[in-house]
Amino acid sequence: MKHNPRDQVQGPQDYVVVDEVDSILIDEARTPLIISGPARDDISVYRMADDIAKALIGKQEQANRETRGRLDDIAAHPEQYGLDPSNAKYREGLKKFRADPYWLSSDEGDAIGHKQYFVVEADRKSVHMTEHGAKAAQSHLGIGTFYDSKNMNWPHYIDNALRAHKVYQRDKEYVVQNDQIIIVDEFTGRLMHGRQWSDGLHQAVEAKERVTVKQESQTLATITLQNLFKLYKQLAA
Repeated sequence: MKHNPRDQVQGPQDYVVVDEVDSILIDEARTPLIISGPARDDISVYRMADDIAKALIGKQEQANRETRGRLDDIAAHPEQYGLDPSNAKYREGLKKFRADPYWLSSDEGDAIGHKQYFVVEADRKSVHMTEHGAKAAQSHLGIGTFYDSKNMNWPHYIDNALRAHKVYQRDKEYVVQNDQIIIVDEFTGRLMHGRQWSDGLHQAVEAKERVTVKQESQTLATITLQNLFKLYKQLAA
């Protein structure tokens, strides 16, 4: 981050002692350390995206109720709904919907005729809007289309807001303290004061919890823990 060696604050990388080495070099080996700086974006968009996300969740819950109400009829007479009962996605879709509608992939939702505004991929901690969701969001914003260059960031903001609501749980992935979102380390359960999720996710969670939304940061430099310790000539645990 420095352009002149005289400005560097870290000394020679000769010797390093690592505490809890199994956690640091195995569990968190690929965890990135990030140096960030302010992005100076308009933070009001996170509140707006949160409102849209809640509207989409309401629409999705209504769609879930409608599909659940006709699920037995769909299973008994799929041809009447234009569905293919021999399709493996159809059978898997029925099974997953009965367990939890949010487990459905977009293909499985289509296979059982279920309307989805967004798809949740819990294992990847990811949520993304479908075409139905994008149209509903565009209508809610009254901005025309997301394909317009001035509106292209909105899907990212809204997807993050949906992630905050459907994937990130309070008192599991994070806690709220003193008007702040504090991340919980998934390996140790410790509070990670001073850490933030990147790419606007932290601001989305702040908007969800109605705490003060801080300025988003941008990544200036990054290195994994494993690669950081490889820079030292000798390593001890």
